[in-house]
Formats: sequence, C-alpha cells, structure tokens
Amino acid sequence: MNLSYAATTFRRAARSALLILLALSAAMTAVVAMPGAALAAPPTPNFGPEIEGYAPHQYQTTCDPAAKPGVLDFRDLLNRTYGTHISGISRDCNSGGTSEHKEGRALDYHFNVSNPTQNAHANDLLNWLLATDRYGNRNAMVRRLGIMYIIWNRRIWQDGSWAPYNGASPHTDHIHFSFGWPGARRETSWWHPSGPRVGRVFWNMRSPSGAWTGARVSDQGPVGSVAYAAGPDGS
Repeated sequence: MNLSYAATTFRRAARSALLILLALSAAMTAVVAMPGAALAAPPTPNFGPEIEGYAPHQYQTTCDPAAKPGVLDFRDLLNRTYGTHISGISRDCNSGGTSEHKEGRALDYHFNVSNPTQNAHANDLLNWLLATDRYGNRNAMVRRLGIMYIIWNRRIWQDGSWAPYNGASPHTDHIHFSFGWPGARRETSWWHPSGPRVGRVFWNMRSPSGAWTGARVSDQGPVGSVAYAAGPDGS
C-alpha cells in the first residue's frame, strides 16, 4: 500500500471523527443550556361545578401577623410541587404601609423572573391558578383558594384581569399572593369541595342540560363572609 495514500486516508478519517465528536458535544451543551420545563401543576381535587366568585376586597385593617392556615397550606402545596423556595408570610405591623402580611394572610413566594427554570415554574403556577375549569368557571383555582390579588413581574391580577403594577418593588424576584379572609381561614371550596363550612356563598349553578341557571344561596353557619358568582365568568 502507498504510505502517502494511507496517511492521507487516516488524516481524513480522523478529521471526520473529530467533527462528529464536536457536533455531538455542541448538541449536548445546547440541551443542558435549555431552561428546564415547568413541572406539572399542583394536583387538583375533583371539584363539581359549584364555585365561589372572586375573593372580596378585604384589605388589612388589624395587626395579627400570625400566619393563617390557608396561606400555610398554599405555601406547602407550592413547595411540594416546585421544590422548597424562600417564602414569607408575616410582617411586623410597624413596618411599611397597609399589607395583608400584617394579618398573616399574604405570601411572598420567591421565583426569579431572570432564572429560566423559576420563571417557567411561575408561569406554570399562574396558568394553573387562572385557567378555566371543565365547567366553564374562569380563574377557577384562584377563586377556590380565596386569593384576592397577585403581583408578579410589574403586573397585578385582581377580579379576573391583569393591570400594570407600579409599586416600589417590581416583584420580579417573588410572587405576592394576598388572600381574602375566607381563603386564609380555609373556608373556601378548595378545602371543602362539597360546600363551604362557614358563611353565606352565592354559588354558580348548572342545570342537568348544562345551561347556567343563575345562583343559589347556601347558608351554613353565621354570615362571616360573602362571595358572589352569578355566572360561569364569575361576574
């Protein structure tokens, strides 16, 4: 065999192998660099069509910063779903202005918008909270949990819609959740799928044919809270 020809053939084969290895390495690097996909949304109980309206506007009026049970449950649900994150519920009553943190019914849950994985998880969570359920109830989970408003990435959600938020903190390193009192006290349908245990709630109703029939009133105990839901959109 011609030694010069053999050497040339070997060099060509070596170059081809090197190019293949470089291509594989680049592909693996690209896969590793991709942001992690959002995990599955929190598990959802098997609810019926009855649901609360949007949480009433109950802003902080007292000083009672002990963490309320519904807020603790929600924090623990997020930790089980997305892994444990830094979070805060209570705040000293002499710190800053009006805040539901001072009544133990607000949660700051730390997702950072600049972290691709955390941003994906935040979007996953918000999509779950604000999705329409199989009965046509808009923003179903946020209503069942009794969340009053959400602040995230320079926007605030309340009563079914987002608006720009221009507060001192842009909330790009955490999501803020404020709960109405029924949700904070575990009185909403998230904790009682068969109906509320306390208060008067105006429930959405469907007929057997699937048509909306307006609302009925459910009295189960003293009127400690009122929520309205006259139709599938929560209005």
